[in-house]
Amino acid sequence: MKNKAVEKIKEIATDVYKKIAILKSPSLIIPLRSLSNVNYDDKEGYFKIIGKTKERALTASTVKTFAQSLRMMNLSKELIESNDIATKREAYYVSKNWGEAGFNEQPESDAVMDDTEAMMMINREQLGFIPEEKGGDVAGQLIVIDKDSDGKEIRINCTKFGSGAYSVPSQVEHLKFETNAKFILAMESWKFVSWLFNVLSKGKEFVFWAMLKFAKPKQKINKKLYFFININ
Repeated sequence: MKNKAVEKIKEIATDVYKKIAILKSPSLIIPLRSLSNVNYDDKEGYFKIIGKTKERALTASTVKTFAQSLRMMNLSKELIESNDIATKREAYYVSKNWGEAGFNEQPESDAVMDDTEAMMMINREQLGFIPEEKGGDVAGQLIVIDKDSDGKEIRINCTKFGSGAYSVPSQVEHLKFETNAKFILAMESWKFVSWLFNVLSKGKEFVFWAMLKFAKPKQKINKKLYFFININ
């Protein structure tokens, strides 16, 4: 997958170079990132981008964004080839060395990164970018099936971490899961996760007030029937 990403980046860069060499305006074809352009794949279990695209042509008004897109792809290529990673925040700060192509705010950097991911049709993590250094945490009724350094399968029981939790790695595509959980509760704040897990680990039931998409308001949740994820 890494070689695929590098080859795709080289292909796009070569096309841009050839068009400029013959004095033609190059362009980047980017899939639209909107709800109207995705379809849920039942077999794969996630949403996939479908056919609608937008064209980012090199013009006087788009020259900065176009340059930023190329620089972002080049950064991705460097990360992949050096087997390195960068957080979204780090990528933004790296752009400060890009001269006039640098981003003024991180949301600008994030948007171009998302466009790059969509254009490559490859997960962001496979392009060398991760949201944060810490990938998040999982606790509860979940078995994570991973592999050790020798390629041997290992089974990680997320109920066996005491008051702690399983730390999610930056690369997750190879992981497999087993669970009998009825729902997943995703929370952004680890402070709240720690407090909640401490309460539930003492054998108490807790009432969640309309926090769960798949649970009814005021419904009591048995701690044995769920796992929750902290997303950083």
